[in-house]
Amino acid sequence: MSSVCPQTGEPIELVVSPSSVEQVQPDSTVLSMLLPDVEACRQDVVSNFCHFVYFFKDRQAALKWTATHPGTQVITIDQGLELGRMKNEWQFGEVS
Repeated sequence: MSSVCPQTGEPIELVVSPSSVEQVQPDSTVLSMLLPDVEACRQDVVSNFCHFVYFFKDRQAALKWTATHPGTQVITIDQGLELGRMKNEWQFGEVS
């Protein structure tokens, strides 16, 4: 997976398997997260959630961005993976 840090424009590369993040470049990569407003997301999930979740080259770049986007916070890649896992289990049940 390829992305670009919205704060610095630097490239970010991830290799993700169903159970883990296999590789990430740069190693300092983090992401922004927004606690979603359920009703707003039912109306338009892209505008009310997806536009607030980005990869950043490091915590410093993410903090600059989140400072101008109320309600967002910085989390680690592993925390993001765990949140996704929990959301999918809640939505779809446990996969064996």
